[in-house]
Amino acid sequence: MTSGIKVAVDRGFFWLDQQQPAELKEISRFYLVYNLWNRDEHRTNCLKESLQDIQSYSIRDISRAISSGIVERQNLSDLVLQIKEQQNQDGYWGNKDIYDTIYSLTALANIGHYNPTGCNWILNNFSSEWKYPGTVSLIITALIKQGKAGNTDIYDTFINREVQWLLDNKTSEGGWKYIATTTIVIDALIDAGHPDAVNDATKWLLSTQNSDGSWGKGEKKNNTTAMVLACFSRLTEFSEEQFL
Repeated sequence: MTSGIKVAVDRGFFWLDQQQPAELKEISRFYLVYNLWNRDEHRTNCLKESLQDIQSYSIRDISRAISSGIVERQNLSDLVLQIKEQQNQDGYWGNKDIYDTIYSLTALANIGHYNPTGCNWILNNFSSEWKYPGTVSLIITALIKQGKAGNTDIYDTFINREVQWLLDNKTSEGGWKYIATTTIVIDALIDAGHPDAVNDATKWLLSTQNSDGSWGKGEKKNNTTAMVLACFSRLTEFSEEQFL
């Protein structure tokens, strides 16, 4: 682990340890990041025990929870069935909601379920309305994971084209304008095989850490801090010189 990331991570967890996640999205992200860094098994157990009636949540929150690993194995099949039953026959989830669709496809792929109908809906309906770094990155990640689940490379042309668009649209500071967005882009670039392209973005994330150890502002600090720490867990294999 690079020394710059290590110090930032320790400060981030010092702040996160004092926070109590309230919404399922926060609980899922806290659980994921504590597991990724092998921190505080007692807290991860408490987070898991805090889940109540998960079937009543939105399909997006359920999908996030599945991807985080917080869902108990005995409950997984019912939730997967719930996700599949809510998919429209044309391939989308929600009211043609790209985010419901992305998170559903990612959750299904993370447990080995290939869903070509959903992937094709994205490819056939992709337009400038979705052309934002965070949205494009989530789509890339979903298609990469779905491709692996289906043992197919048919999405690679789209993925490679949109990866180049992300690389062409970095800010002068090296990130993608917002902290949370930048973590999502970094994840997508690493998934797409471009870890060499995230150095400047990582340095920028390190520079945006608050004095109390958190990232972000106001009510979004819990989610943003968890997202940065999860992102940093994927960067620990890089050489120290890259970030100093």
